[in-house]
Amino acid sequence: MSNVQSIFGNFNEVELTNDDHELVESCKDFIKESKEFTDYLIIEDDRNRNNVRWYSSKDLFVSGMTMLIIHQEVIEETIEDYKIKYGHTSAIKNIESMFRRVVEHNIETIKPYEYLIDFHECQKRIIGLET
Repeated sequence: MSNVQSIFGNFNEVELTNDDHELVESCKDFIKESKEFTDYLIIEDDRNRNNVRWYSSKDLFVSGMTMLIIHQEVIEETIEDYKIKYGHTSAIKNIESMFRRVVEHNIETIKPYEYLIDFHECQKRIIGLET
């Protein structure tokens, strides 16, 4: 039997403050959203190879990628705010390290499907939200 552990296995729920717990939950949500988005990219890649792309998929992928980018930025800002408020605790060091690994994995996983996403349009939407 394999010894598979969750990337969240190092966090003892008793030791986490409410802010720690909320940050871990945000990271878990990001992971779930990233996986679902990647699953849709894989399906659309298969459709594209068979010349049966869904007509509105381009806009959906721009929207999905925009949301992932914003979610990532919110978590990164929350981590920085946490460090200002509480300092560099062992909990935040673990959370930040785990989140960096998740983001790196997400980038590598999405890489083969980048042709399906208009990143220029994603940036335009993000800039439009900031103003």
